[in-house]
Amino acid sequence: MRQIKKIAITNEKGGVGKTMTAVNLSACLAQRGYRVLLIDADPQGYATLNYDVAVSPSLLEVLRGQATCTETVQTTCFGVDVLPSDRTLSIIEEDLIRQEMNGAPYLNTLEKALEDLADYDFVIIDCPPQGGRLMDIVHYYADAIIMPMFAEDYGIHALTLKAEAIADIRRTINPNLKILGGLITMDERRGLRSVF
Repeated sequence: MRQIKKIAITNEKGGVGKTMTAVNLSACLAQRGYRVLLIDADPQGYATLNYDVAVSPSLLEVLRGQATCTETVQTTCFGVDVLPSDRTLSIIEEDLIRQEMNGAPYLNTLEKALEDLADYDFVIIDCPPQGGRLMDIVHYYADAIIMPMFAEDYGIHALTLKAEAIADIRRTINPNLKILGGLITMDERRGLRSVF
């Protein structure tokens, strides 16, 4: 059985705690002695802001081949390494669409960009709320996903939709992608909010 080490934190619905899940999961794993990299693949860049690291160079430059992982990854006082991003990452969508239209393979863009990455026990990826080519390259790269959600009807509906989408992703992008499950980040009936 293939070891799960690259985990994407994803949900098409915004505001459900994706970034806080990615930030806290990476910190908890590092606290337990694992070597952890957090990739901020969300153009909003909140994971980068949470760890208070510089944003230049960023994931955009790594994806474009303008910087290496060694130059870009930053170590934090929490023992988590961060590959930062900011709003300029949204430009990569146009690059990936152009590659696809020209018949060039684009799905392995993230995988190729991270070839010189140091060896990590876990790579946690904070994902954007919307889909698109950026999410395609994350799905291709990842071993599994965790889906943060609220304990509400919409949360269950979103989980169902994501499960259906993953079935399609397995057919077309990554046959080995696993769903580790939904993670309840807030129970509105009790007014409880948590990140674990």
